[in-house]
Amino acid sequence: MNIFIIGAGFTRAVIPTSPLNSDLIDTLASRKPNDSAATLLRDQYKTDDIEIALTRLDCDIAQRAAGSGEKILLRQRVEAELGDYFSSFSASKVAQPIWLLQFVDDAFSSGDVVISLNYDCVLEGLLDYRYKWSPRDGYGSYFNHPLVSKNDFASSPVTVLKIHGSASFTNTPIQ
Repeated sequence: MNIFIIGAGFTRAVIPTSPLNSDLIDTLASRKPNDSAATLLRDQYKTDDIEIALTRLDCDIAQRAAGSGEKILLRQRVEAELGDYFSSFSASKVAQPIWLLQFVDDAFSSGDVVISLNYDCVLEGLLDYRYKWSPRDGYGSYFNHPLVSKNDFASSPVTVLKIHGSASFTNTPIQ
């Protein structure tokens, strides 16, 4: 078993235009100039670093601070914006360079564990594209999704642990 730590440098190597932490809030905000949750997040926590802002937001939610209901909605809106943004990175489109496919094929084996510092699912998409990852239990346990049955997927050979959370390729609009 191998253990990998994957950070923003991986996504940047695969997609050179992808934003780093300090640019992600601005990138999300620019997609919805008049109604961006990312803008609210930045203004509320006075930082351009999305990890710092989301950590502070999560702490406020966990402590049931004043306005927790609004903070939960803000968290959901930010997650939806992240999901919408990263949904444009399809694995088949990203997996064009031969070196990348060779890297995934050669580096990752059944039983390996990846600790990912990324919100995006670029790595999971590439691993899935090469049959080395599955949403069934690829995050360590079955990911319960109301539209996906556990039986729809094979067991995942590689486990990906997302310590900062994740923005999947599918997102549910906030009502």
